[in-house]
Amino acid sequence: FEDSLVWKLGLVGISCIETCQALNMTCSSAVSSSLDSIQKLLLVANITSTECNFVTGSGSHLAPHRFGAGRSSCYYRSTPSYSCYAWDPFFQRFCSCIPK
Repeated sequence: FEDSLVWKLGLVGISCIETCQALNMTCSSAVSSSLDSIQKLLLVANITSTECNFVTGSGSHLAPHRFGAGRSSCYYRSTPSYSCYAWDPFFQRFCSCIPK
C-alpha cells in the first residue's frame, strides 16, 4: 500500500466517508475494493489491530467489514460491489483513507 494511505476500522454504523473525514482525509474506493482475499484482509486487520478469528468473503457493498463491535468475524470483498458511502447498524468497515 502507498505511504500516504491510512487504514482505519470505523465505528459500528459509520460509513467510510465519515471515518475518513474524521481524519481530515477522503475514502479511497479503489484501494478499499482491493481487499479481495483472506491474506489482504488479515494484513489490514493486523495494521488496524483488529482481531479476526473467522474470515470469509462477502458480496455486500459494505465489504470489507467486521460484524459488530467486540466480535471477530471479518469479511473481505468477493464481488466488484463497493461503496465508501455504505453503512450498516451492525458492521464496522475497514476504510482506506488518503489525503484530500
